[in-house]
Amino acid sequence: MTFTQFSLKPSTIVTLTGSQALTNKTYESYSINATPTANNIPVLDANARLPQAASEVKMIKVTLTAAQINSMFTTPIVVIAGVAGAVHMILSAMGYFHHGATQFAGGSTLALKEGASTMTNTILTNAQINGAADIVSSNGGTNSGTRVAGADITTKTTVEFTTGNGTLDIYVIYDTITL
Repeated sequence: MTFTQFSLKPSTIVTLTGSQALTNKTYESYSINATPTANNIPVLDANARLPQAASEVKMIKVTLTAAQINSMFTTPIVVIAGVAGAVHMILSAMGYFHHGATQFAGGSTLALKEGASTMTNTILTNAQINGAADIVSSNGGTNSGTRVAGADITTKTTVEFTTGNGTLDIYVIYDTITL
């Protein structure tokens, strides 16, 4: 599957293409209905529209170097910049860790955090990052905790990683909701 950054504007009729069938998936106050056609390309029904609230669904990829992974505890990485008067709702997050010749040590679970709030979204455990193999780990966009308008979404660890030389790709699909 290929991900591409995209934005959906309110009251826009959209047609999705790809090999995934969408069926009666409900998000908040609107519903998307699609049925695969003969060549398995889903097309939304004629009445499918986005809600009138101001929101945009986007996808972003951020690649972290070994130096950034090693210093995440003291220097969190901004994955999604804050927007005044809006909150970011993470719909899905995935980490793809590329191990290097030298394994990482130490560290803690890697999560995404919203500013000074309590919102966290776990991506990888320290055992996965300290491992000797490439690994992909994802979640369904668990957004636990209190929201903070205008806050950056950053990486969060509670212990410093050391010594490793791998890299990490973080993929996030999120909705920016204007308050």
